[in-house]
Amino acid sequence: MSSAPILVTGATGDVGRRVVTRLLRLGHPVRALVRGSDDSGLPADVEIRRGDLNDRDAVRTAAEGTAAVYLFPVPEAVDRAADGLADAGAPRVVVLSSLLAGADGDVATGPLHRRCEDALHARSLSVTAIRPGAFMDNDLAWAGLLARFGELPLAWPDVAVAPVHTDDVAATVTDALVAVGAPPVVELTGPDLLSPVDRAAILARAAGRPIPVAATGPDRAREALAEVLPADVAQVVVEATGWTAEHGQVLRPRTRPTGYRQWAVERAPEFV
Repeated sequence: MSSAPILVTGATGDVGRRVVTRLLRLGHPVRALVRGSDDSGLPADVEIRRGDLNDRDAVRTAAEGTAAVYLFPVPEAVDRAADGLADAGAPRVVVLSSLLAGADGDVATGPLHRRCEDALHARSLSVTAIRPGAFMDNDLAWAGLLARFGELPLAWPDVAVAPVHTDDVAATVTDALVAVGAPPVVELTGPDLLSPVDRAAILARAAGRPIPVAATGPDRAREALAEVLPADVAQVVVEATGWTAEHGQVLRPRTRPTGYRQWAVERAPEFV
């Protein structure tokens, strides 16, 4: 095991914090690049470097002497971040991307994630792109819809996806950071193809309450989501669902093990 630290950006986020925890459990030294003075309770044995991904010099300084880097994707900062990583001679970069980055055409966040991947490749960095499908945590927005409308107004309620648990995304990122010869792309889904109707039924059983689903058009679904999420996020969710309705989704070979039922039990209190 290398004594060089692994740099984690976005270390206080949902995926990044889990990556930090997993790396420490495996015995790897961790360095975190955080903005401002708030390290949001990261473990004491994490080496903190302060800076922003928009700051090429801060990225270079943080990445110097590391064994690998986890890059949280920030499209508007990726060129400067990629320059900083190249300046530091980062030996390996693992970037969080999306299944939509491999979709034909410009679908939802797909172009933004492709831009992040391309920026890293353009600097001749060794890159592994982790491309998960929909996160199970996306369904937390349903709690807001239920509180607001008493039901889930959704477009394409019968279209199945295979959502993935955030823990499994973090595990996949960690595997790529510590592995020798990680592949250039890892596509990732959960283990089960489930429609919104299926998932609402699972959540209803876990929460002990009815969760009705109302089929509606894309415009109405987007308007409803925009009452509980930022409008641009609501647009992405509906657009991505529409693409899946047209093209379908298949389980990826590197499917992670955590099922939706486990997630529903974990999150049930938020739906009571």
